[in-house]
Amino acid sequence: RLKRYQLKLDAEAKSLVKQAQILVKDGRKDRALMLLKIKRYKMEQASKANDQLYAVTEMIENVEWEGHQYKVLSALKEGTKALNSLHELMPIDEVEKLMDETEEAFEYERQLNSLIGSAFSLESENELLEEYESLQQQISEELTQGKETGSDLSVSEKTDIDGSAAVQNVLNEDNSGKIIDS
Repeated sequence: RLKRYQLKLDAEAKSLVKQAQILVKDGRKDRALMLLKIKRYKMEQASKANDQLYAVTEMIENVEWEGHQYKVLSALKEGTKALNSLHELMPIDEVEKLMDETEEAFEYERQLNSLIGSAFSLESENELLEEYESLQQQISEELTQGKETGSDLSVSEKTDIDGSAAVQNVLNEDNSGKIIDS
């Protein structure tokens, strides 16, 4: 509305200048001066209208800006409420406890992996073989005593004695599946 008023005042000012030019040609100085004064007044009014238009535009922009600020503030309030409700659901103590339990579980898993993953040393394998041979000798002695008494061996006992070479080969294998010479 102010913009239309400003355009109207500009058009009237141009019309007044044309009329003043005609009056100057006719030699009517007093009328020409009066029209020029009216033109100046109209230009001042147009300037005031322009200032008012600027003020209204600035006010509209400020209202829009404040509307955006209000939306941002509302979103921040909602976000804060959501965070606070999450904090109530998961207190720091419980989170710390959960983190500690998780770390303990990882440490336990690392210990298990190191125990399982560590290969037997050659000395411990040799000790196991010696223990195996000792057991094999005991069984052989028991069998010898059993023959002297006349008892017969069962099929599973014979398989154990006959399968001793296969068991010894399994014990001689290292973790990569290669057989170690003993």
